[in-house]
Amino acid sequence: MCHNVEFKPKPGAPPFLVLLDGEGEEIERFDLAKKNREECNEFLSNLGFFKKESREGEVPEEYQTGPYLPVVPNIKPDDEL
Repeated sequence: MCHNVEFKPKPGAPPFLVLLDGEGEEIERFDLAKKNREECNEFLSNLGFFKKESREGEVPEEYQTGPYLPVVPNIKPDDEL
């Protein structure tokens, strides 16, 4: 439940973390195949992503637009970007 993180499963494909800039352009890609959930969460935290207490949890001002994805108002978790 990190702010500005979206999970998109692709059946049969290895898991990757793709970091995007403010325009949606890929800036980095990380292979997550050897990481478990806890390691992935720690990795996101180390990259500066904010972990919310709940899906609807508050996000402090300093994390609203960072670190990589822009905030898109009125988007629900199931909406496509």
